[in-house]
Amino acid sequence: MIVRLKPLYTNKRLLRYVLFMGVILCVLVSISAFWVYSVFFNTEKFSTITTAAVTKESSRSAISKKVVEYALEDRPMVQATIGPRIESLVTNALGSDLANGIFRKLVESLQIYVTTPRSDPIIIDLRQVKPLISSAHDLLERNTDGRDIDIQKIPDSIVLLDTNRLPNFYKQSVAVLWLGLLTLVLAIIASGIWVRRGGKKNLTLRLMIISFLVVIACVIAQVSGPLVKPSFLSIARDAPSQTLLANLYDGFMGPFMNSTRLVGALALMAIGILYGIRRLSMRYRLVIKVEQNRK
Repeated sequence: MIVRLKPLYTNKRLLRYVLFMGVILCVLVSISAFWVYSVFFNTEKFSTITTAAVTKESSRSAISKKVVEYALEDRPMVQATIGPRIESLVTNALGSDLANGIFRKLVESLQIYVTTPRSDPIIIDLRQVKPLISSAHDLLERNTDGRDIDIQKIPDSIVLLDTNRLPNFYKQSVAVLWLGLLTLVLAIIASGIWVRRGGKKNLTLRLMIISFLVVIACVIAQVSGPLVKPSFLSIARDAPSQTLLANLYDGFMGPFMNSTRLVGALALMAIGILYGIRRLSMRYRLVIKVEQNRK
């Protein structure tokens, strides 16, 4: 008895595997392009997500920490003793209605950085809330030297993010948009040719395989989101900047995750429908036999 093992890789199989990996990659790029276009280049959605991220209590606390570090950098003892109380005061001021204009300008600066070639540093202007901080000077105790804390030491503005350390997001986003369109067309053409070459007999089966590849791409996208986060946060200079970037990352990744879940759910639904059609066609297949009468 001779057992012959089929080779794992033949020309046809290798081309098929390349096609499958290419479809998965094209789906990932296309979903990313749709996410960039629908979130970052949509002023209303971008403003909503960014405002929610920068006005979170953890973001306001991070900004306050940078303010206090800047104001008391030459007085480490004061910073260590009453620094947290000053941070709390600044955090509360940033949560007031007076800070709405501050965060609106901050969001505009972020969107300009993302959607234009400009790379101006992201600055937060504190002049609108400094009167509120000054009016609450009675919450600040005297330091160990017996002198009052000079509220004017609090800077008028601070740099939250140094864009020189960040990648050029505008160029990357434009490249992703073009790649998304090209890969989507390429995936549709390649999949269509492969499905058609299988003939009517394998039509539903090959469509199911393509749908399953879309599901795999969505699963990869869901897993890669949290894995990319540490690399993104590594560009921060300090802990406060890292907290702010983490909130922004979580805010923008939400729509991306929702998009991949929706596409994956639609692909699973397509698999179920195609499977039902295939089962019905196999069960009720009409077989015609032609017999030649012999005389």
